[in-house]
Amino acid sequence: MGSLVVQILVAVLGIGGTLASALLTQRSANRARDRELQHARQVQADEREYATGQARIEARRTCYAALSAGTREF
Repeated sequence: MGSLVVQILVAVLGIGGTLASALLTQRSANRARDRELQHARQVQADEREYATGQARIEARRTCYAALSAGTREF
């Protein structure tokens, strides 16, 4: 009777380990995907910030050119 209990226990632990490894693998993949999405969002935010900064610089440059032309005409 004792060896039967051990065999059942080993079988249950084997099945449990197999199921747990699948769950842990899926969880790890989800975390990796979440990190990739967060990185992509950060890259997009950085690109938007850079584009906004460039647009501001270009607008300032245009204003300075208009101011300079106006002062020359004056």
